[in-house]
Amino acid sequence: IDQAVGKIVNMLDLQQELENTMIIYIGDNGYFHADRGLADKWYPYEESIRVPLIIFDPRLERERRGLQVDQTVLNIDLAPTIISAAGVPVPETIQGRNLSPLYLAIQNREIPDSQVPPSVDWPEEFFYEHPTITNRDRIPASQAVVNRQMKYVYWSEWEHEQLFDLVADPDEKIDVSRATEYSDQLQYLRQRMQLWKEKVK
Repeated sequence: IDQAVGKIVNMLDLQQELENTMIIYIGDNGYFHADRGLADKWYPYEESIRVPLIIFDPRLERERRGLQVDQTVLNIDLAPTIISAAGVPVPETIQGRNLSPLYLAIQNREIPDSQVPPSVDWPEEFFYEHPTITNRDRIPASQAVVNRQMKYVYWSEWEHEQLFDLVADPDEKIDVSRATEYSDQLQYLRQRMQLWKEKVK
């Protein structure tokens, strides 16, 4: 894949079009490969929902290229990003947001590479859902509310919930939904889940 992409980049450079071309490199959902005793990619755990994303955008200063922005973006943000880069208005009905301000605003050298520029209003959480496939014993429905600190997972067909502290436990090995010190976060994310469900109906 690296060689194939390299050939495309080299040809764009030869044609003097590289500095006029946005390149977005993204992977599909991850597979568990027996992590957690699971296969495939159907669940809201990090192994499945995190995917690589690399963007080459010629609008970014050369000396700032290669920076890493530590912010959560979604695959639904790619369409409005591409549309905006093409200079076309993004339809109001489209899901997602143009993510280029996250890195273009960082051209101010006073802002650390990993920090979201203060001028960029970016969502702090997102809602995840996946339907049942075949039946609940094969692939049950799952929903989640995720922010940078916590992840709340709800398995509606089993009426089972999980809570993970993504800061203390980034591998999501410890379900803290029954830990008293997390009761406030649990209640808050339950409420956020209800708000998200109403919003996405």
